[in-house]
Amino acid sequence: MSLSPKISVIVPVYNVEDYLPRCIDSILAQDYEDFELLLIDDGSTDKGGHICDGYAKHDVRVRVFHKENGGVSSARNLGLDNAVGEFVAFVDSDDYVESAYLSDLVSDMTREFGTDLVIQKTYMADSLDASAEQSYDMYSIEDFPQLMRDVKLYLYTGVYAKLFRTGIIKAGNIKFPEGMCFGEDGIFYFAYLDSIRKVVVSSAGNYHYEQRPGSAIHRKFGFKPEYAGFRQFWPVSRYMDFVKKYAVHQDVADEYCYNVSTYLHRAVTEIETAYQLKGIPEKDWEFFRRYFRPISVKTSFDRLMINNFHGRPTILVPYLRFCRYVKDFLARRNLDKVMNLLKK
Repeated sequence: MSLSPKISVIVPVYNVEDYLPRCIDSILAQDYEDFELLLIDDGSTDKGGHICDGYAKHDVRVRVFHKENGGVSSARNLGLDNAVGEFVAFVDSDDYVESAYLSDLVSDMTREFGTDLVIQKTYMADSLDASAEQSYDMYSIEDFPQLMRDVKLYLYTGVYAKLFRTGIIKAGNIKFPEGMCFGEDGIFYFAYLDSIRKVVVSSAGNYHYEQRPGSAIHRKFGFKPEYAGFRQFWPVSRYMDFVKKYAVHQDVADEYCYNVSTYLHRAVTEIETAYQLKGIPEKDWEFFRRYFRPISVKTSFDRLMINNFHGRPTILVPYLRFCRYVKDFLARRNLDKVMNLLKK
């Protein structure tokens, strides 16, 4: 490894010993070799930390950092603090990449002068279509409204399958917000987008996204952190400022607001007490009424109950408790078909 590798690849690690070797092996097998791999052990209680140390002993490109558990944001921030590459790429420790992942990202970043961000495709698990013809589109800042519509930036806010400039991140002191249980990618991503002028969108697909039952997107964290996550996106945030600036098409703005309304729905379904329910201001309920759209039988009932009874805790709170009880009961008995109705 050179003293100043071109790319710093940051991988936060927490209790994924069954997936971690596949992830690390896929990164070390890149056909582009000028990179460093930063493995951030976020206080893993399994063998993850030892696995990381084992790779560092056998490959000079690997650097390992052990820290107390603080969440994925703090792990990524530690990686950013120690990154020395000109560019930064992120990989989640339960995912894996094709051998052309970094070479395609660098090629797209350096093809035209002034490119500050590369966005590539993501594939779920093993769905990669290697035969697909690759395309390449450049968007300058004046094209960002069209970029919002074409690429749906307000939905696909994960930092994986993207290449960032380290200098822009450090100059703008752009960090992942710590203490959030979900959505931290979006806060970082839109702060970065608001600091750049040129984006490349490529159809190259080299990133495999693993959907695990225990991953953050599938877990609930209780009302307080879930509601705090919603408030990161509404009504005032850098995320919202960016959307207001560039979502000139009404359908784009509405889709963004729908996406944020699902965060409020997540929070409400975790309410345990009347006190929690009464702490939500009326403007949030108005936002929910306007933008939330049900996508299942369960969410249809939720919308009906929330819209009509959010001011009557004696009705809504028992309903929410009953829904959680039924969902947990079915989950314990692996009744997947019924669980799909209660998924959201």
